[in-house]
Amino acid sequence: MLIFKDIIGKLTWSSIASLVYIIVQSLVFLYLSHVLPALDFGIFSLAVSFILFGVNVIENGLPQSIIQTEKPITEDYNSVLFLNFKTALFYAGFLGLLILGSRFFWAETKFIYPTLVLLPCVFVAAYNKVQLVGLQKNLEFKAIAQLEILSSAAYLLSIAITIYYDLGLWILVVSFATKYLAVLVIINLFNYKYSDKLFSSDKVVRNKHWQFGKFIQGEKIITSVLSYADVFIITATLGVEILGFYDVLKRIILRPIILLYNGVEQLFYPLLVESRSDIKQYVENYALLNKLSNYIFINITVVLYVCSPIIIQILPASYESFLATLKLLCIFAAVIVVMNPIDIILYSLGKSKLFFKWILIYTLPLLILIYFTSCIGLDTMLMSLISFYIFLYLISYFILIRKTLIPVWSYFSTFGYAVIVYFLLILFSNF
Repeated sequence: MLIFKDIIGKLTWSSIASLVYIIVQSLVFLYLSHVLPALDFGIFSLAVSFILFGVNVIENGLPQSIIQTEKPITEDYNSVLFLNFKTALFYAGFLGLLILGSRFFWAETKFIYPTLVLLPCVFVAAYNKVQLVGLQKNLEFKAIAQLEILSSAAYLLSIAITIYYDLGLWILVVSFATKYLAVLVIINLFNYKYSDKLFSSDKVVRNKHWQFGKFIQGEKIITSVLSYADVFIITATLGVEILGFYDVLKRIILRPIILLYNGVEQLFYPLLVESRSDIKQYVENYALLNKLSNYIFINITVVLYVCSPIIIQILPASYESFLATLKLLCIFAAVIVVMNPIDIILYSLGKSKLFFKWILIYTLPLLILIYFTSCIGLDTMLMSLISFYIFLYLISYFILIRKTLIPVWSYFSTFGYAVIVYFLLILFSNF
């Protein structure tokens, strides 16, 4: 059992890893906003969303089965890698057909070549994640931090080279691919490998991981639809240029917080799995996650909200009209921090099927909401999303959490803290 000091020590490595990349990427996009037009960011956002849709399913689906395995052996990793590559191959074929169809049915085609260039990243992610989840399972967060720092250095170098040669849109494309390839090289260079071959001959082991992971896989397909629905819908309703402005603001505000929070979840998910047979320890681990959510992540969103006029001033003059959007993204980031632990709670307790059904129920209403509110405007869409997710969070306790190990006061503590802090912030800002 890890003591508090051990948890903080390991969390420090995980946070350093995420923080380095977050700082690098935020500074890069602040700079590039002065170099590239919003239209280029919109095209890149559309292309990379097609890739990240598949990557999200591959990275966060079947590999979670390894975390649930008490003492995984090499064959476990080989089996998940084999299943991951099958998923990647299927998605690559599906995306190829989708791109082919878009040439005939969609007016916007500038995203096609960047998407095709980035498509191999889906297969690289399938390999990388299996090795990374092995490090995560063994709580080797120092190694994960090294991977993140070195790959971030490669990412920054590729940015510098492509800016020097004035490659325009391809600055974004090349740097994105470099990050994934750098992780692949470093994993093999430092021998952080947990699988030793692509093909798994043990059908029993493969089936074991598939049976556990199939509902997570299904849930990740749906959450990927929801995660990137705004990109595709905004493209259709407001245009690629508006998408470009929106994408830059998301990468400065929303994405850094999500990346940093995911770094924390990498530690807490295996901790919750290990402590699920000890109710007291499980509740204590969850309470610690809530404290970090309150005093670090919610407070970060508040600081960004307060500093939003300064951030807008740093961006080009064309972004000045998006100050309200920036503030809404800060609030939306706080809502995501509040909601995020739901999946790891249910996964840690082996309730992946329940969470899949939960996501399935609200997907269509949310997509309809995004479409119609985006037709009105970007800020209307964000306000609707914030309200919808708060409603989901409130009812999720009665549908998903009430019969678990989590006490009601503990579950709502982060939400309560966020409401109080933002209420006071908005109240004092009116004086």
